[in-house]
Amino acid sequence: MERETGLRHCGSCELRYGENFLAFQDIQSDFNDPYWGRGCYDSGWLMKVSSDGFSGTGYWGCGWKDLCRFTEELGALYEFQCREVGLRDAEYGCWFRLVMNKTGRITVSGVLYGEAWAQTLSFEFQADQAALKPFLQQLRQICDMGKDRGRDQP
Repeated sequence: MERETGLRHCGSCELRYGENFLAFQDIQSDFNDPYWGRGCYDSGWLMKVSSDGFSGTGYWGCGWKDLCRFTEELGALYEFQCREVGLRDAEYGCWFRLVMNKTGRITVSGVLYGEAWAQTLSFEFQADQAALKPFLQQLRQICDMGKDRGRDQP
């Protein structure tokens, strides 16, 4: 007997500063998976990056718990309680990080791989602390969708 899939479309979010952006599009997670929240690969989305005229798109997979932990850490960054946060993809090895200086200037950098690693985008762009607030709010709303699962939430 097959279990009912709980693949849920949880939304999208974007960190944008001028023409540069880092976007998580169509975040999905299978909330009916009995191992949900325990693994490193129960959620995924399409990652889009535009950095100073260069752009790329790739699939990003990671654990729901990791996404929500990143969201908490991003909140600490926004409040000047830490200087750097980041997230790694569980499958392709993509990564990005945000490093903020004392004045609220943020360097967003990372590596995004396309399908089958045929393309690679190494990116870096500057943003401001004010750009974090809408991104953080969107991520918090998305993470709240998993709280009714009641386990392994940060």
